Amino acid sequence: MKRKILIVEDESVVAVDIKMRLGRLGYSAITVSSANAALARAADWAPDLVLMDIRLRDGDDGIQAAADIARTHAIPVVFLTAHADSDTINRTKKTDPFGYLVKPFEDRELHSCIEISLHRHALELEIRRREGWYRSILTCIGSAVIVTDTKHIITFINPLAEQMTGWTLEEANGKKLSTVITLLAGEGGPTITLPSLKDLTVPKADPFGLRSNVVLIGKDRRETFVDETAAAIRDSDGNKIGLVIAFRDVTDRQRVGQRLLSRQKIEAVGKLARGIAHEFGNIATLITGYASSLADTLIAKSRSHQDAVRILEAATHAHELTNRLLTVARASSPQETREAEPVALGPVLKDTSELVRGMLSDHNIELQMQDAGNTPVVLANGSELLETLMILFMNAADAMPNGGTMTVDTRIAAIQKPNLKMNPAAKGGQYGIVRVKDTGCGMAPETIEQVFDPFFSTKDSVGAKGLGLAIAHNTVNAWGGWISVRSKLDIGTTFNVYIPLASTPVIERRSPELTGHTILLIDDCSEDLAAMTETLEDAGYKVHAATSGRDGLVLHDQHATSISLTIVDLIMPDVDGKEVVATIAERKSESGVIVTSGFSRDYVRAYLGKGGWSFLQKPVEHDLLLAAVRRAIERLAAHRSSVGGLDKERGV
Repeated sequence: MKRKILIVEDESVVAVDIKMRLGRLGYSAITVSSANAALARAADWAPDLVLMDIRLRDGDDGIQAAADIARTHAIPVVFLTAHADSDTINRTKKTDPFGYLVKPFEDRELHSCIEISLHRHALELEIRRREGWYRSILTCIGSAVIVTDTKHIITFINPLAEQMTGWTLEEANGKKLSTVITLLAGEGGPTITLPSLKDLTVPKADPFGLRSNVVLIGKDRRETFVDETAAAIRDSDGNKIGLVIAFRDVTDRQRVGQRLLSRQKIEAVGKLARGIAHEFGNIATLITGYASSLADTLIAKSRSHQDAVRILEAATHAHELTNRLLTVARASSPQETREAEPVALGPVLKDTSELVRGMLSDHNIELQMQDAGNTPVVLANGSELLETLMILFMNAADAMPNGGTMTVDTRIAAIQKPNLKMNPAAKGGQYGIVRVKDTGCGMAPETIEQVFDPFFSTKDSVGAKGLGLAIAHNTVNAWGGWISVRSKLDIGTTFNVYIPLASTPVIERRSPELTGHTILLIDDCSEDLAAMTETLEDAGYKVHAATSGRDGLVLHDQHATSISLTIVDLIMPDVDGKEVVATIAERKSESGVIVTSGFSRDYVRAYLGKGGWSFLQKPVEHDLLLAAVRRAIERLAAHRSSVGGLDKERGV
């Protein structure tokens, strides 16, 4: 295919001569005589090259026309002129022409000039194509890239580098590398040297050693954790002609590492708190038990009675301290929860709203709540669900110090893709969802990231420990659910609590008669044994007590038909609680079992394995002991009733 040449010449005789000569040389040519015609034919004919006379009639400037054609259509231009003065040559240089022919010229000069110009144009197009290709790669690559010359003057930065440094390409281009970025050896660390060509002495452009967790400080003083590496740019002879530096943002990885380390520290604190609570609680239980007995036997308002009351008050404060330590342990452990069972959300929401309604009214907060009658039944623990909702309600109220609206509603949803970020163990299925929405101050994204972390709090009050949402998060996670949060500053916050839907309905149980039941107590701590015995006997129960697992099993064998419930300590020297529970199970006894321990429920579950036992955390208070016994006897009565019903149906 012939190359097309556009001749711009106002002398018609000269134009025709050049056209004929080009035809003999194998080119296709057309002629025009003005700048405007040249621009028009360059657009519609798309020539491969333009031969442009510098001086045209009617005041047209060939140099300006050539510049317009090169800029608009990227067509190479060769100037034709009878003038070779320095002023004319200098003017043409500004348009970066591909050639310059002085009239008159020979055919070979014309041919060689055209071919060299076409070849150079093809090379420049290839260079531009490759530059665009490399630029696209650098633009799309997942790392921030900065390119400098040998003097560390920036010649290119990609969009990621623009975001990371805060400098645009136009702003950074031509500036020293040290002006645009600063590197620190870790957060708050000393300034470290920037990559330099002096450090890159390996001939084959081996990279500057990878440096991890470096902090890059950009234009706005924003800190970004990065992994950084650099390499020399070399020409075909191996000479250094520049430097390329790549940064990969590892801020999220660094945050995950910091949070993991924080979590490990928090779990260590939780274990320590649980151990202290166990030892301290045992002592507090003894003091409370004996102080209560002493106060009951002394004359009211006597000095001795007042001393006993003061001892009881001090012991109560000790119990409160123990409970705080256990709260820390619960916030630190993702599995510290009680057994889950079908719970109707409606009654729990109603109870929660009744507890907070007065406080909300005092703070001018309107509570909008759906009818509690038609709500999901979820798999949870009733008391812990109440505590979780209380935490969310109080958190919403704290976000509205000047009043506002709290909206609470429930729904059921089929979740195929659970939020594994909030609970890696969550599974797809049917969930009951409680939404708690407020119109408070809202939270920034960085606050949302930490909102479920133990000890994190945005409240200025001295009493704020930052444990409430951590406990709620761990509790719901233990049921197989999760809590999500959405928030916008000055608009409000929405917490959604996802709890697995129960597959069975809530079982309504009638309260059985509690008098006349016999309870077996087994505990190697004689003080604990005496305190619990006195509490249960005062409540009308008959008690058999043993200070060892071996003696306890003997009593259980002797009174197997009359014992309704066995309360056994987990850790004992000879025969421990695990063996006692296993033996009672082997005897197929219908009596219930409560295991007591200063260790956590999950520790006990891991030690004993699954079974039909209940758990009571030491130190055991009077009311908690009686409530646990009542629940155990109610479950036993319900079981016997269901078995009796089946026997009647079978005609037994």
